[in-house]
Amino acid sequence: MQYTVGWLALDAAVVKLSQVDFPTNPEVTDDDSGSLYAEALAVTGLAPVASGTTSSLKTLLSALGLTGQCVQSGATVEVADVIERALGDCDNPLGGTPHYRKRVTRGLIIPDTLTMPRNTDASATFQLHTFTDSSGNSPVAITDGVAAPAGVVSERYRLAISKIGNVQYPEIENILLTHNVELTPKEPKLATTTPETAGVLTVRPQFVLHGRDLTRVKTGLQELAGNGATHANTLIQLARIESGASFFAPGTSNHITMSAFGVSIPTNLGTGSGRGRVTNEIRLNCGFDGTNAPIVFTFDTTYNTNP
Repeated sequence: MQYTVGWLALDAAVVKLSQVDFPTNPEVTDDDSGSLYAEALAVTGLAPVASGTTSSLKTLLSALGLTGQCVQSGATVEVADVIERALGDCDNPLGGTPHYRKRVTRGLIIPDTLTMPRNTDASATFQLHTFTDSSGNSPVAITDGVAAPAGVVSERYRLAISKIGNVQYPEIENILLTHNVELTPKEPKLATTTPETAGVLTVRPQFVLHGRDLTRVKTGLQELAGNGATHANTLIQLARIESGASFFAPGTSNHITMSAFGVSIPTNLGTGSGRGRVTNEIRLNCGFDGTNAPIVFTFDTTYNTNP
């Protein structure tokens, strides 16, 4: 049997994956005796962490927020499944229950990045950290032979005109949001191999914009010494693509916007080559304004063509 990338299911919320990676991060040690060959080999550490990429931005980001979610009984997310889709022979699609599932019932799933290129679908990445429980059960339960999850919906978004620190950017090459979620150290209990828990220590989100219009950086617009960004003067926009058509109309409630609080500052005034465009780089470090989260996502909203 062969498999390809499938889905991430957070309880009933399902996202299509375009990339997945699930290393187990084992630690195998010996007695360090100085012998020619290793002796007394043993597994002394095991900390599986899944990561993946998806274009299902609304489903993933609305589920995780900025800080992520615990995966455990009684939490907002009780079960996280990473499922690979089984491939049929030749052109025969596989129905029934042929797929391969890795189930996590105790862990922590956090957002990692949101990549927004020009004229290419935006995508988000995540990390799923797995933990054991007080009984020492395996952090990942593998089942060979499950059905495809129900309720899978295709979502596609692309970068639209945006504004940072009261400066509009109509000619953007790309924007990258890095969530920068730092966790407490993941350590197993004494005389065990797998971490039992971890927590979110800090969240320091940061946008980096590469722009084609160098004149956005000048006195009266993006100042060299930095601009103050607020939720009122900063708006990153993603326009949703309609299946079987083109983009949903700007005035329809289908799009995603992000407001942010922080400081925007140029980090590169121009980089390029003789056979390509010169682009500048603007960084927005996001912080807490005393009321709102550093970034506020709004889903199923309208798109402002002149923010």
